[in-house]
Formats: sequence, structure tokens, C-alpha cells
Amino acid sequence: MRNQDIDYSAVRKYWEEAGSESAATASYMAHEQGLPEDSVRYRLEQEAFIVDEWLAGIDPACSVLDFGAGAGAWSALFAQRFARVVAVEQSTTMCEVAAKTLAAYPNATLINEDVRTFQTSDKFGAIFLGGMLMYLNRKDVVDVLRRLSGLLDKDGRIVLRESTIRKGMETRTDRYQVVYRTPGEYASIIAEAGLHLIDTRINTGYRAMEISERFVDYLRLLPYVKSREVTRIGGPVWALIKATEPLSLRLLPNLLDRLGVAWPHYRNHFFLVEAGA
Repeated sequence: MRNQDIDYSAVRKYWEEAGSESAATASYMAHEQGLPEDSVRYRLEQEAFIVDEWLAGIDPACSVLDFGAGAGAWSALFAQRFARVVAVEQSTTMCEVAAKTLAAYPNATLINEDVRTFQTSDKFGAIFLGGMLMYLNRKDVVDVLRRLSGLLDKDGRIVLRESTIRKGMETRTDRYQVVYRTPGEYASIIAEAGLHLIDTRINTGYRAMEISERFVDYLRLLPYVKSREVTRIGGPVWALIKATEPLSLRLLPNLLDRLGVAWPHYRNHFFLVEAGA
């Protein structure tokens, strides 16, 4: 549904409720299939390889902005590496968990505010948006990126991590409201915002979690399994997939890509961005 906008009040309601259930897994979309926190740690470790490489040249003495910080996992990682971290998160329930996560890091500041209205005179060597733009309508995505470009230090970088779709655009306007765009559409948005796209990479950590979620969904179609608590399904499914990692998380998705089979339906990409000329 290309021309339909998402309702921001519905987005906020979803994350307030999801965060109250389990902010750590909800922040990484593992809660509805009952996947354990180990799946979140695995995904975060896989993603950190890319982010660490991309930010290797950033001065450790700089400040980092974590925009849409969720439960604070990335803010904690940045606080271990950089002099100062500013974490901005709209959901109050997510902020409650993030505050506990960041309590051990005096160089981290947590701000409970809507990213669309957040303003600061600070400058940042790196800005991280971990799955936030997908919850904004296109015009607001462009506006947010334009404002963030003005917050970058000289030679600063913006890292985006967004769920994507292979073709077209898909807008969900049910309880979970979100816009899935292609990597090409994000490239177009980045250019419209006056920024320069340096690199794009597939998120293998997300793919692992997405494969696990789909297998949970398939199992829950069975009469006996359907009636069971989802957490009693998600844990064993993740354990099996992790134990067969070379086959389930590497060979299978790579083979399907080569065969042109669009499964899982959703993907996720990292985008490395810098200020335009």
C-alpha cells in the first residue's frame, strides 16, 4: 500500500505495550515468537561486526547519538568505546529498561523524547539509527535525516539499520504499523535528504532471527503446538537453529538467494552515510 501513511499514535502504543512485556526482546522484535534473549545477543554480535568496521576511523573522544535507542543495547556498546553517548527514545517503557542498562555508564545520557522533535546544539562523530526510519512516513524520514546531517562533526558518519523488502513497498496499518522499503528506496531518500550513501550491507544477524521467527510461525499452525505458550516454542526452535547454524543460517538462505526464492519475506540492511558535498 504505497500511498497510505502509518499512524504515529498506534506506533507509540505498540512499543509502550511491547516494552512492558520484555523490552530486551521487543527491541529486537523477538517477543511475539517467544525467542529467548540469546537470539538477541546473537543478532547484536553479528551486527556489531559491521558497525565496528564502519566506525573504526571515528575518534574515540567524540560524542555518539543513538537515535531511537530502544532498550539501550547499542548505547551501552557505544559508551564502552566513545567519550559520550546521547540516547534518544520515545517509549517510556523502553526508557525504563534503557536507564537500567546505561546506569553503569556515566558517559551516557538518556533522553525520553520523540525523534521528530528532538533538538540539540551538540555535534556528533557518529549517529546510529537502529530500525527507526521504518516507523516514519517518507516525508518525516527525509526531514529527520536532513536535521541529523547538521549534527555531524567534520568527517562524521551516520549508520542506518532498517528492515527492507525486495520489491515495491509494503505498509502495515494494523496493530504493528511499519513501512518496509527497498534498499533502493532508502538510497533515494538519503539522496533527497542531501546525504551521500557510502555503503550498503545485508544484515545476517537479522536474517537469523527472521528465519527463526518464520519456523515458529509454521509450527504454531499445528493444532497441538498452537495451544502451547509461545515461549515454550521459541526457545527450542532457536536452540535447534543455532545448533545447525552452518546449514540453517548460512547454506539455506544463501542457496535460496541464488535460486531467486524470496524467503524470508523481509530482510534488513545497514546503510553507511555521510554529509553531502
